[in-house]
Amino acid sequence: MKQGYNMGDTKSCAWLEPGSLSAAAAMGTGILVLLICLGCFCSSCVGAWLHPKSRAVMSKHLNKAFFNEFDKDGDGMLDKSEIKSMLEKEFGEKFSKKQLDALFKQFDKDGNDQLDFEEYKVMMAHHKVHEHPPELQGDTDAPSGASAKVHPSS
Repeated sequence: MKQGYNMGDTKSCAWLEPGSLSAAAAMGTGILVLLICLGCFCSSCVGAWLHPKSRAVMSKHLNKAFFNEFDKDGDGMLDKSEIKSMLEKEFGEKFSKKQLDALFKQFDKDGNDQLDFEEYKVMMAHHKVHEHPPELQGDTDAPSGASAKVHPSS
């Protein structure tokens, strides 16, 4: 028993007629797909808005006023104690002496044991990307929760 399907032939397409169970299933599936797509879009927008690397958070830490707030001696440079204080206050991170030495070895390009504003910006951009302090292999002074990994220079 072969049935022909012709354009406009409602008898051959009865499965999708309004009021049929298949039409309700097709409508429900379409609504479900739409809700999933809308949920994914909204969650990605909210995630981007709340993300710690957002433009507002980055600009707060990369501006000269924030830098100057932690430059206690007013010399235009941040020494190890000032960096340590800033990272503890702003991020709740406690650095060991070895970690501070590693941080300065990586970002203090002129080797004067102080970070000028440009060196500081590079350090903060690196910190924002990796979201944690540089750790050292076998650092027994490292705070709890620190991994044993050295970050490569940016």
